[in-house]
Amino acid sequence: MGVVYKVHDAKLGRDVALKMMIGGALAHEEATRRFLREAHLLGELAHPGIVPVHDMGVEKGAPYYTMDLVEGTTLDKHVATKNLSLEDRLKLLIQVLHAVNHAHMKGVIHRDLKHSNILISPEGQPVILDFGIAHLARIEGAGGEDLYLTLSGVVMGTPLYMAPEQAQGKTGAIDTRTDVYSLGVILYELATGKLPFEARESFALMKA
Repeated sequence: MGVVYKVHDAKLGRDVALKMMIGGALAHEEATRRFLREAHLLGELAHPGIVPVHDMGVEKGAPYYTMDLVEGTTLDKHVATKNLSLEDRLKLLIQVLHAVNHAHMKGVIHRDLKHSNILISPEGQPVILDFGIAHLARIEGAGGEDLYLTLSGVVMGTPLYMAPEQAQGKTGAIDTRTDVYSLGVILYELATGKLPFEARESFALMKA
């Protein structure tokens, strides 16, 4: 949905990550609404394991938002590079679980948890990124504007980490357990070094 740049924020006096929407002012209206919705969702979350948003807006028709710059490596690369023990891998995952729980308590389901969406900072803090296809668990107050983002039959996410109901496009069946399933896949991979399911093509997993 977007491209991220490292920029210097003169107001904050430090480097930040600037996420701009692919297509900018020419992007489809629905995609623009989804992009801005991601910024709003992140703005509701306050946890050291979730990247915080500082500012958002639209410049010359192109939506953007700024967030903390997390200079780290993805979870899988960090584990491999550091050659971490199983105990240390589990300690990292536990921190991720706390961050996901915080999002769930706020009514936000990530829906795309995977190694590449979890960065490990130089200080060793796991940080969850990319809430672009997050789902509002709370129905009350969500409003009609969110309905088009969660249409039944629309499959969004990464197949190898998807829960069955998500892979089948059953949006109405998605709840916090959908993220728990993805976390289970990550746990399995951290413990064994391989995914629990294999297929020549990842979308083949969605046919079951």
